[in-house]
Amino acid sequence: MKKSLTKLERLHRRYDVINLLQSAMRIGTEGLTLLFKVNGKTGNRTAFFIRKGFKNAVIRNRHKRILRAIYREQKHVLKQGFDFIFILSSGEYTYVQLRENVLRFLKRGNLLIEKGGE
Repeated sequence: MKKSLTKLERLHRRYDVINLLQSAMRIGTEGLTLLFKVNGKTGNRTAFFIRKGFKNAVIRNRHKRILRAIYREQKHVLKQGFDFIFILSSGEYTYVQLRENVLRFLKRGNLLIEKGGE
């Protein structure tokens, strides 16, 4: 499986994003929120939103790149057929903190594939 995000794996239609924001399941803390919903397709689609409040665009874009990298690393263990939106609020986050939060949210939402025999 490719580690990049293909066009089919991105959630970019305005209608799809608004629909997901209105009717999705939400899991979050004060800094990061995960919204997800069954999409009825064979694959997952995702979008990443960063709220205003970061010091500058460089920091904001860095955090967005980190979130994308974490998702790409974990996409092979996710159940298929979901739309995801990750929303990050302003603050100072490390890669490890964001990764732990994302993994915790995916486990809490029962979105990870069950490994057999464990």
